[in-house]
Amino acid sequence: MNSNKVMKRILFATSVMIIFCLIVPTIPLSASQDDAFQVYASEADGTAGPDYSGQPNIIAPRAVLIEADTGKLLYEKDKDGRSFPASTAKIMTTLIAADTLDLTAKLIIDAEAAGVERGGFYFREGEEVSVDSLLYAMMLASANDAAVAVAKAVSGDVGTFAALMNERAEKIGAVNTHFVNPNGLHSEEGYTTPYDMALIAAEAMKNDNVRRYAQTIDYVVPPTNLQAERAIHNGNRLLVNDGGVVSIYGQLHPIYFPEATGLKTGRTPQAGNCLVATAEKDGLKLIAVVYGAVDEAGPFMDCIEMFEYGFHNYKVMEIIRAGDVVGKIEVKNGVAETVNAVIKSSVSAIVPMGLTKNDLEVKTEMKELIEAPVTAGSEVGRVFVYRNGAKLGESQLIAGGEVLKKDRLKVIKVTGTAIGIIVLSIVALVVIWILVAVIRTEIRKRNRWKKKYYRGDSTTKEVRRIKNLK
Repeated sequence: MNSNKVMKRILFATSVMIIFCLIVPTIPLSASQDDAFQVYASEADGTAGPDYSGQPNIIAPRAVLIEADTGKLLYEKDKDGRSFPASTAKIMTTLIAADTLDLTAKLIIDAEAAGVERGGFYFREGEEVSVDSLLYAMMLASANDAAVAVAKAVSGDVGTFAALMNERAEKIGAVNTHFVNPNGLHSEEGYTTPYDMALIAAEAMKNDNVRRYAQTIDYVVPPTNLQAERAIHNGNRLLVNDGGVVSIYGQLHPIYFPEATGLKTGRTPQAGNCLVATAEKDGLKLIAVVYGAVDEAGPFMDCIEMFEYGFHNYKVMEIIRAGDVVGKIEVKNGVAETVNAVIKSSVSAIVPMGLTKNDLEVKTEMKELIEAPVTAGSEVGRVFVYRNGAKLGESQLIAGGEVLKKDRLKVIKVTGTAIGIIVLSIVALVVIWILVAVIRTEIRKRNRWKKKYYRGDSTTKEVRRIKNLK
């Protein structure tokens, strides 16, 4: 009897566990900081997705979102707040090295590079490594020793290279940035801002090699004279589908972001968790920067939230196109009376979704009269694009063709020659007419003489001939 009760209890417990296992997977899991968001809705299941029309809810203390090509500011949260760059400083180091060094050249790791206090890739003193591998190690694995090695290859010492970094930053427009080393290891004198770093990232992503490093997920450092080959994995989780999720606009969203194109993570105790991220969709290139996040996933969540906001609320619109003719300009003293005014370069703008060209104003300023000669491609005016009084862009207007100057002396000479030819032709015709008239007169006279002396029968003609002989 007791054994039957035990069996019944076992069967009951087993049934409960089976039912529990069947029900629990259907319950949405909570993963947000306030446990108050829904499961991320996909287009495949037909459910409504998030409403991205509102401003992003950024957790980090400092962040910015810009469009890469124009620098247009789309969102900011204390964009000029001073921040420690951590390893995002390596973006500038990589840009300068890629612009300066032969990527195939091998550098010998010296004692200073090999002795970097932390965050190195454990390159050894005397090891021979290509510049290309060092830059991969720096961008994917945040190798501090690699940053020192390439900095010394460029400038001879770290301090001189840092001065070069600051000079380049100023040229880019990052005027609130001051680098003190190539790897971003903490220093109270080293700082940047989210907006400055966004500008630096935009410049860096113009370089083909920087883009290559930023987009690479895995790389193998070839064997060197001192070590075997080593694998590197990119720490930018936006590029890697690792199954992680975060809360975006109140719903679950993968950390993996298919439109992401780079760029660099960073973290120190003083800087917090940092991320400079780039993404592109439908021609819109976005750069998101986050500094000072508390947890490791925070920068990815904030950057995705800004990306979703940007891609759902803005678009690239081509307003005017290079080569289009906008009018004609009168040409003085030219072999042609007018020349086309042509748009030199296309003008595109970052505009809100739903905006059309009818919502924009295009103004042209061009010369009414120009003096020949006119060179093809010479500037003849400008065209401007406005929205609500704010200028979105402009382009030169250029001459669509060449117009030579009219040569008056040549015209007079040509005209005189033509008149001479006409006069000579008339004279020749008159002479020919006179000659024809004289010949015709002579012929008529001879015909009359013949009729006078050769009229009548043959006898009469003979008598007249004899009389004439007498």
